[in-house]
Amino acid sequence: MVKYIKYGFLRGREFTNIEMLNESALRWLARTANGLPHSTTKRIPAEAFKEEQPYLAPYTDTPVHPQDGMKEYLVRKDNTINFHSHFHNVPTGTFNGDGTFVWVCVKEGHVEIHSNETGKMLCRHQVARIPGQAILDETIQRPKLPGRKELENYILSYLEGNALEAMWLKNLYDTNPGYYRANITRVNTELESFLPEHLIKGFEVCLDKGDYNANDLINYCERHFGRNPRGPREPSLTELLPESLQQMPRRSNINDYKSIFA
Repeated sequence: MVKYIKYGFLRGREFTNIEMLNESALRWLARTANGLPHSTTKRIPAEAFKEEQPYLAPYTDTPVHPQDGMKEYLVRKDNTINFHSHFHNVPTGTFNGDGTFVWVCVKEGHVEIHSNETGKMLCRHQVARIPGQAILDETIQRPKLPGRKELENYILSYLEGNALEAMWLKNLYDTNPGYYRANITRVNTELESFLPEHLIKGFEVCLDKGDYNANDLINYCERHFGRNPRGPREPSLTELLPESLQQMPRRSNINDYKSIFA
């Protein structure tokens, strides 16, 4: 939000005083953002806020700092802490640059890890019994998503390496690299909702228009061809594996051994 205001509103604007600046910013937001339909939800933020406002309440609580007796531990880049020579993981995203700390205490046979800013308990692990043991809780880890190349390969394989689709992906990356992954992920989720020939036609039309938005591509195919009755499917576990792990082992012909020992 700060970056949106900084580069969309403040750039090149003459400063008079803070009151006028705030008034101008609110009017600008009403014209350009809060008053226009959202590209994904198609709803106007100002109207949605009016619907939600009766259910909202101001936050008046005060953050609770950790109790006495807790010790501060450094969070590593891989979102783990070294506690008594044991590695315990913390929720993904806890690490926020060098100097990120948490508060830790042992209570009722468990290691409790708290935020050093709010005092909120982030996670809880059983006390390790084996020296050097890594205690990891997978429920607080973000699942590893397929890489960019893997997502591209899913699309290419479904369309059998069509040149139009490859060109659309290249142009999408060149024109909008910041949203590239979000767009190809969107295409992948809807990939098998449409026949390959219908998607290829959609890529062709979008290329002609210079339109590199996955939602526009999906909407065009749905509007002109309809969805495939089979619907989308979830990629199998083997499809999510890197190519290096999808290689099949070589198989020997049993007759070769029979000829040796005959």
